[in-house]
Amino acid sequence: MVELSNRFLATLVIVAMVISVFGFIASLSKIGEFAPIITGAGTTGSVNLTVESLVAINFSFHAEGGLEGAPGNISWGTGSVAVGQSYANLTTRGTATNWNGSSVTGALHLENIGNKGAKLVITSTNTSAATFLGGTNPIYRYNISEDEVGSCGNTSTNPYDHEVAGLNGSFFTSATFNVNASRTICGNFSFQSTKDEILIGFYLGLPSDSGSGDHQDVIGATITAA
Repeated sequence: MVELSNRFLATLVIVAMVISVFGFIASLSKIGEFAPIITGAGTTGSVNLTVESLVAINFSFHAEGGLEGAPGNISWGTGSVAVGQSYANLTTRGTATNWNGSSVTGALHLENIGNKGAKLVITSTNTSAATFLGGTNPIYRYNISEDEVGSCGNTSTNPYDHEVAGLNGSFFTSATFNVNASRTICGNFSFQSTKDEILIGFYLGLPSDSGSGDHQDVIGATITAA
């Protein structure tokens, strides 16, 4: 066997080392080509839930300067038209002219406690002054006002009663507010916490010949999603 010289062996070792280095570099290059495929965990996540729609209102009595949220009852108590007078004028603004019973200062208070705007329709069981009070030319009106500005929103193409007569309109000069069986008040009763409350006040023109006994009406509210 031919003996290999030390110089030749050293040359072979160097060549082997060079080949190893180039092979290693080539391997790294191939791995780099697969970098888009070999990835770690995602860089984004998500938090998810679905909130159900709720259309709901709360009906109560709001006494001026008193407790808000009492049961929704308005009563002038027991009394009669003053002798010699044709009418007693009773309003929920404290007026009790020609009436020997009590006065009322306050209003029915409606709050949208849902999470969606609502179309609000007010109904009356008696449907009119004639059926509620009787007598000669009785008057039965209500007035709508916003307890929080912006609560009762309507579009310019669908004006409802409170827009026609104006909020806080006079009970005594506008027949727009005459109570009837059903009247749309708000096209979009807001649910936002700073503008979701309205008030309903009342005016009775009680004739002296209305007759004795109890006179009671039930005011209701019908709501649908706006």
